[in-house]
Amino acid sequence: MHVYLITDLKTGKCYVGAEKNGNNPEYYGSSREIDEIRKRLGEKEFKKRFKKEILIDNISSQEELNEIESYFIMGLDVLVPNGYNKKIYQWPPPVEACVRGAKKTYELKRGLFDPANKEKCREGNRKGAIRTHKLYPKMMCENAKKGAETIAEKRKVDPNYDREYINTCVKAGKIGGTKSKELGVGLFDPVNKEKIREGCSKAGKKGGEVIAEKRKADPNYDREYRNSRREGGRKAAETNKRQGTGFYDPRVQSMGGKKTYELKIGVHAPGM
Repeated sequence: MHVYLITDLKTGKCYVGAEKNGNNPEYYGSSREIDEIRKRLGEKEFKKRFKKEILIDNISSQEELNEIESYFIMGLDVLVPNGYNKKIYQWPPPVEACVRGAKKTYELKRGLFDPANKEKCREGNRKGAIRTHKLYPKMMCENAKKGAETIAEKRKVDPNYDREYINTCVKAGKIGGTKSKELGVGLFDPVNKEKIREGCSKAGKKGGEVIAEKRKADPNYDREYRNSRREGGRKAAETNKRQGTGFYDPRVQSMGGKKTYELKIGVHAPGM
């Protein structure tokens, strides 16, 4: 970790900053004014005009880094308008700054969930889903083609590639199967059985109390819950029907179920 100084050779203004992970020669701090000048001039002219140098290196802690950075900002007088620094680093931030940040966050969130923006958000999500649905098969085809070409090259170089690959998979499967078995035994071990039962009982009791309170507050709670479940199922069915083949298509589900069954059989086979 180190503190660095950026000097504008044309105006004489400076900027003090800090870096945690080594010295990146392409990084010139977080000043918007410097970024705008960089975009306007281009890389070649920008690097002629701005010089970057390390002031103090090998700083051991974040706290020390913040203190040294603040010391140089004040000592070199690089705050706006004399320099490019807008503020002195301060942690924890003052209460006023926290209040301003919380207020801004609340306003942004309220804007997202505002009824006026609800339809726009829904439309954006729908367009994104359609685009993903179009791009996904193409991406999968390209990746499969690249994978096939890579495997063909490896087979040319090494005639035993397939055998080694199968042996690696079998070895990994044995390790995974052993670990799954150990975890399974651990879950159903008599020592842990009572703890698991006790935990489930507490969770069930808590859930029962919450439901009982809701039923007291609203006599129609059960009916509304059932209706909301039905409505959710109906909407999901309409969406699947409208979008056509997708993740919820019965054929896709059938293929996934078959593959899962085969994997489980492989993991729990006696030879494993």
